[in-house]
Amino acid sequence: MNRILTLLLILLVHFCSAQNKLCLIKADKIISCDSVNSTYTWALIKDGRIKRLGNGEFKASEKIETITFNGVVYPGFIDAHCHFAAYALDKYKCNLYNTSSFEEIIKKLIAYNKTNPYGWIYGVGWNEFNWIKKEIPSKELLDSLFPNKAVILKRIDGHTVLCNQKALDLAQITQKDSVNTLKRL
Repeated sequence: MNRILTLLLILLVHFCSAQNKLCLIKADKIISCDSVNSTYTWALIKDGRIKRLGNGEFKASEKIETITFNGVVYPGFIDAHCHFAAYALDKYKCNLYNTSSFEEIIKKLIAYNKTNPYGWIYGVGWNEFNWIKKEIPSKELLDSLFPNKAVILKRIDGHTVLCNQKALDLAQITQKDSVNTLKRL
């Protein structure tokens, strides 16, 4: 639903700018995306730009087209490549962003496993280019530490996954299977 509201707001901002007039957008909550994520109940748009944000009643000196939403609105999101749903889903996973080594990842996984209510360990955000030893690790250490629990570690870009043997077994992936792999040259 939020995705639809975001898309609708982008289209409305474009429509308002195309008409070169003022538009007032009202919502239960408008997140400003400033440094403290301030929230408002209305946004005034002129010439395709957000001119003012406010709370409470908006007093207009002229007739302004008003569009009202029930829910949350994110003004100004114009991005050709966003993964909002994936970002939200990643919040329950073990955070591996900004790790400096595979050893640090192992420490995080062990700590995460102590409070993890799920039957597997799912980590996200590792980037071997930020490590001292800049290479993709193998699964053997994961196999030895977590032999009975599937471990799936998604790289920062989402295009590479490191997993242990338990995860491969559950996915029924064997050495006989043809799996496309990434090889860095």
